[in-house]
Amino acid sequence: MFKLLILLLLSGCSFIATHQNTTQHKSSSENTPRAGQSTPLFWPDQVIARQVIAGINHDPIMIDAHIIVSVKNGNVLLRGHCQSIRQALDADAIAGKVIGVKQVIDEIRAPGRS
Repeated sequence: MFKLLILLLLSGCSFIATHQNTTQHKSSSENTPRAGQSTPLFWPDQVIARQVIAGINHDPIMIDAHIIVSVKNGNVLLRGHCQSIRQALDADAIAGKVIGVKQVIDEIRAPGRS
């Protein structure tokens, strides 16, 4: 797994993951600096993607949302579909709060959204 991560980092590939509603969640703070620690100059795309996905998975409003998270150079692309415009807006807000995110590009489909 570690070799794969290094290979992805060296090749500049983006990380893509699909949001799934599960009952098991990893701590979203595992890569967040603690008080007194300095913030890295940049966050690897895989770390950003993991934080966005964790935030979406922990938000009770996001039930039945199916979102694909892609990150390239700190730019987050959200695709998929949600049950409501509110879910799509929440996904945008969650992604925008993650350390290292430069921009959120929203391509989420939702009823009533054009």
